[in-house]
Amino acid sequence: MEKMLVEIKQTLEELKQGLLTQKELEARIAKIEEKLAERKVPLWTEPEDRRELVRWLQAAIKGGGEHFKAAGFMAEGTDADGGYLVPPDYYPGVMRIVEQYGLIRAGATVLPMKSDELPATTLTSGLIMTWGSEGATESGQKPQFGRVTLTAKKMIGIVPITNELLDDAGIDIVNLLLQLFGEAIAEEEDKIGFTGDTGAGDPFDGILNDSGVQVRSLGAGETSFTNVDADDLADLTTDITSGAARGAKFYMHRTVFNVVRKLKDNNGNYIWVTPGGDQPGTIWGYPYELSEVMPSISDSGAGKPFIIFGNLRHFYLGDRKKMTVAKSVHAGFTEDQTIVRVTHRVALHVGIGSAFAVLQTAAA
Repeated sequence: MEKMLVEIKQTLEELKQGLLTQKELEARIAKIEEKLAERKVPLWTEPEDRRELVRWLQAAIKGGGEHFKAAGFMAEGTDADGGYLVPPDYYPGVMRIVEQYGLIRAGATVLPMKSDELPATTLTSGLIMTWGSEGATESGQKPQFGRVTLTAKKMIGIVPITNELLDDAGIDIVNLLLQLFGEAIAEEEDKIGFTGDTGAGDPFDGILNDSGVQVRSLGAGETSFTNVDADDLADLTTDITSGAARGAKFYMHRTVFNVVRKLKDNNGNYIWVTPGGDQPGTIWGYPYELSEVMPSISDSGAGKPFIIFGNLRHFYLGDRKKMTVAKSVHAGFTEDQTIVRVTHRVALHVGIGSAFAVLQTAAA
């Protein structure tokens, strides 16, 4: 095994110096995989597209070898070492990690964007049928449409890596980076999608602060999240359209849920039903999701929204599909670090406000 580790380190060093062609690199990796397989120690446990993405990112960070240069990716940005667009074939691999951790992306309507802006049409009211009689003038109501414009904004993540770590754990650190990038993107999409506030400097208004959603307040003087009661949540379920209610869920922080799961109806029955088998846990018969980015009990205050009830299918996520990975050996030169930067461009917007209701504390 020690000999194999020496081979891996030598391969990484030659890759770093740009001494390996794509074919040579793939042959080396195949040879190492074969040896590990003989010892029943798998190097890869992910599908082929993930493996290819790992190889691509490894080459991008280390900046060496024909494996990366031959692909001919566009350089972008002003960094001296260049920025490189994640190839379209590899992009879904990162997005699967995002979907694994992100409630917004998993539930929202994802709209591909071919440019920075995308007008999206929404149905604000449906077609209404009326009854008529012979010879009478017929009247009816046509469906009403609205429009929202998605404008992509850029999120940025910075990861400093010591060069010793890159040299000594090159393959594993790339897998770790992929996981970190995916989780960070998912967390930020959830944070802005649920709690974004343009008045506080965020790029988009999330559901809690969107002017088009329905808002219900706790009773007079109830300025703490702990003041929520069973009736408040029951009333909240009536504040969205019946169509949106099919598929709607509650969204809240785990500390708020700890209050909610202790609530009882007028007959002394808990309104929270525990999960069982294939059935999810429910509150008043509706599923719920817990998110760390939602307001926690410690955020309590007057006039603050803290629980969402709605259908994420009516939330739009514009996906610009232009993730960029860039690295610099200059920014962290004195610390002997390589700085890796990932940028991702998306747009987040409530599509139909009537599909969401928000519960907030009473005003002061």
